[in-house]
Amino acid sequence: MYENDYGSLIEPWKLALIRRRARRMGFRRDELPDLQQQIVLALCELRFDPERADGATEKTVVTALIDRQLRSMRRTRTRRERLFEQLDIDAEPDDDAFRDLGEEGADLGVDVRAALAELSDRDRAICRALADGETIDGIARQQRRSWHTIKTRAESIQRRFEQIGLHGWLGH
Repeated sequence: MYENDYGSLIEPWKLALIRRRARRMGFRRDELPDLQQQIVLALCELRFDPERADGATEKTVVTALIDRQLRSMRRTRTRRERLFEQLDIDAEPDDDAFRDLGEEGADLGVDVRAALAELSDRDRAICRALADGETIDGIARQQRRSWHTIKTRAESIQRRFEQIGLHGWLGH
């Protein structure tokens, strides 16, 4: 499995802690490099100050930050999965698949279905795989395409969704 190499950017014990906490929370091994990359960014911004830590150790503070990041990522993944389960591209525009998103939910459902309908079959498969929590690496292996090709296609899909005002739906 590919592992990110952060050199001296972050201590090895923090990387090991990310992996252990992610596995404990049920993330798959193939998800770890992407999770790790996002969490390392948050850890780089963390400035542990023992005087302001109210007795907590650096490990406790780092563990809390990692857990908070992982829970947030899991909620985002769950939300995307739920939306894709509700999403039926062939459904009539007046269906209630997005009703629980509030007053604008029905319009959002129409917009998302229209955006997905405009995608090629391959791009739609990439979009669905990402919504299912797959990593770029995993999708590349499944489709027997290069990581760079999948990353480029995913970025293109993201830009397209942003252009038509669906950036909030993308969950970042």
